[in-house]
Amino acid sequence: MCRIFGHRNYEEVFAERTIRYSPRKQKPIYKVVRELRCDRCGEAHREELRSGIRRSQLLKEGWFIEQ
Repeated sequence: MCRIFGHRNYEEVFAERTIRYSPRKQKPIYKVVRELRCDRCGEAHREELRSGIRRSQLLKEGWFIEQ
């Protein structure tokens, strides 16, 4: 719909941190999310590409993690 009216979609791919609870401790787990966002109307579409990934696996694949 946005393409018909001249809106532009921007694609953003990022890793989102979640926490997996276990009886002894909390383990940080990441999921890779692709988000298409229109800059004019603000409409967003989220799609989960991968889930349940450890931080070490993300670093091996070349992701830069700030936190």
